[in-house]
Amino acid sequence: MISIQAIRDDPDAVKRAIARKGESSEVIDRLLEADSQRRELLAAADAAKHERNEGSRQVGEYVRAGQTAEAEARKASLA
Repeated sequence: MISIQAIRDDPDAVKRAIARKGESSEVIDRLLEADSQRRELLAAADAAKHERNEGSRQVGEYVRAGQTAEAEARKASLA
């Protein structure tokens, strides 16, 4: 099995190796596209988690300061 990192680093070498075995190298292009989409989705998920965590932190600050209206408004904006 070849690692995804090796394919990312030198896709042309992997394509040549696959071609020598008589297989289509098109699968490498599809794999790299899927990997790129996966990485974008992971980045978006991480950004959403960060935003949620930051909002939760702010709600906690509002509650500790006795600002219940602000806390409720921030909770509503997170939903």
